[in-house]
Amino acid sequence: REVAVPAALSAYLGVTEPAMYGINLKYRFPMLCAMTGSACAALICGFSGVLASSIGVGGLPGILSIQHQFWGTFAIAMLIAIAVPVALTVIMYKRKMAAGEIE
Repeated sequence: REVAVPAALSAYLGVTEPAMYGINLKYRFPMLCAMTGSACAALICGFSGVLASSIGVGGLPGILSIQHQFWGTFAIAMLIAIAVPVALTVIMYKRKMAAGEIE
């Protein structure tokens, strides 16, 4: 938890390395959950034809580089990119706790 809160805050602002190397790769299943959520969001953006005006910052401020007519779709995709990994991580954590694989 000492690493998780600051890493999550920086990840939402586009700096993902602390979360990726400090948490996700250490436990592996959070990384797989994050990749699944990102893939779901990417599918929504790709099939909806979301376009950006430029390469911008990552994370939640990334909406600033998206063309205005796609903001709604992009916002939904970002909510999915947040909700899916959180839900999958909680489910996987509970299963691993029940199986005694983690403390």
